[in-house]
Amino acid sequence: MSTYTAREDSHVFKVINLLQNYKFEWAIAGGWCRDMIQRKQPKDLDIIICNVDYISKGAMRDFEAELKALGSSREEFDASGGQELSKVIAAGDEVPIDLIFWKGKYKTIESIVSRFDTNMNQFILNKEGDIKFLGENRGVMHLIKSSRSGSMTQERFERMLVVANKLGWDLSKEVETLALEGLPKNRDNDCFGDLGVSVAP
Repeated sequence: MSTYTAREDSHVFKVINLLQNYKFEWAIAGGWCRDMIQRKQPKDLDIIICNVDYISKGAMRDFEAELKALGSSREEFDASGGQELSKVIAAGDEVPIDLIFWKGKYKTIESIVSRFDTNMNQFILNKEGDIKFLGENRGVMHLIKSSRSGSMTQERFERMLVVANKLGWDLSKEVETLALEGLPKNRDNDCFGDLGVSVAP
């Protein structure tokens, strides 16, 4: 698919270079990738990191210190009490960046992407600079049954419908029904970020 190269003087490049130096398993995911395909200016950036059990405390401490030295580390969320996330670091200056560390049971990028709430977010940019779609039924928005899509808010759902319309994607029958009836109340919980990932357990 598309290939992306960050400017070497950009903050995004510096953060990615830092991730590469530490040999973390990472990918950029979600809306940023969709925007790049459409040649739109991305509003923010979500970087997912897997295999975190193999990251030593010392390496994580050094990584966070170097990230802070870039002048980018803004805020950290302790997500360790949740079922899926280990840590979230908010960074970035001109482009907000969220570094999302997933718990050790997620050993591949694909296993993380499978947990996203809708296939419209299952785009990634990998370490090689390739933008790929890892979902199914590209061009038809649907919710992911195996995900925590139960934590999607009504507001987020409506926002994703707008995105689907702009992309020219069709809606699955389930999504069409939910668009008319609204989400069931038990789905209406807080989510983190643009990937539809719940921080709370």
